[in-house]
Amino acid sequence: MTIKLKFTEKVKDYSQYRADYPDAMFKALLADLGALDQVQAVDVGAGTGIASRQLADRGVRVIAIEPDAAMVAGALPHPQVDFRLGSGETTGLPDHTVDLITCFQSFHWLQFRPSLKEFHRILKPGGKLALVWNWWDSRDLFSRQYNQALAETAKSYKYADLKPTSIENIEKFFALAQRIPSKVQMKLLDRWGWLPYFEEVQTQYFTFTQAVDEEMLGGLARSYSFIPETGSLWEALAIELSQLIATTPGNPCLQYRTRLVTAKTKV
Repeated sequence: MTIKLKFTEKVKDYSQYRADYPDAMFKALLADLGALDQVQAVDVGAGTGIASRQLADRGVRVIAIEPDAAMVAGALPHPQVDFRLGSGETTGLPDHTVDLITCFQSFHWLQFRPSLKEFHRILKPGGKLALVWNWWDSRDLFSRQYNQALAETAKSYKYADLKPTSIENIEKFFALAQRIPSKVQMKLLDRWGWLPYFEEVQTQYFTFTQAVDEEMLGGLARSYSFIPETGSLWEALAIELSQLIATTPGNPCLQYRTRLVTAKTKV
């Protein structure tokens, strides 16, 4: 199954229920880029433009590249965002014309070295790359229980021996669950901060919360490629999520950790 087909049927849930990214992360990401209205960014694997619009709201001009036409069609327009069909390996953009490339929740889908080579080609000398992932914080009980419920469903649905339990092993999880061909190289990024064509690799973490109810928990679950949207497995998961909400006192919230990996092009 192609990347496009994995998400084509999930556009509505993806757009409606996926979390935004925290302000503190954007502040760190953009801190060294100068006047933001002069920054040309390319958001690769933009989906419905959740992060693209957050960048644009801060004054950045964004080219949002996404391989799935259904995702692009489902994106909310923004005057600072130019949505285009394309891929991280072949953006179609001119050499050395971009100040910033971002991959929000998408880099694990790309071919590791070919995409980095393409990023290096279109970035200006000294240009910046930012790879970002949101994941649920396993230190929080409610978030851990939600994560485990989805992991068990994913294991039964398609993928054997998957139990992602924390942000620290997110690359391993995605490499297995979504059959990333560059899984070994992703592990090198995770452990050693290794990115071909780039240097000054740094990793930062940020936290935030997302208030949820039963509808949101279900919609968020359905937005992931490894969760079925119908059938007995989905029905069992929906019951489990309903019970999770019912047995959680107060106002349930998912606790997130956001991982930001930044690097500069090798000149």
